[in-house]
Amino acid sequence: MGVPTLKFFCSGRSIGEIVGYLPEDKLRAEFDKLIANYKTCLAQSTPYK
Repeated sequence: MGVPTLKFFCSGRSIGEIVGYLPEDKLRAEFDKLIANYKTCLAQSTPYK
């Protein structure tokens, strides 16, 4: 079995990675950290359609 991995990109650059299982509350906390740290980059990114 593989290890779950999530990679996050903004403007083509890797901005984060989560390897392994995390419970929902910890996963949400990691998302919140990424959003807070890269708010400017995310605001300038091309919107998903």
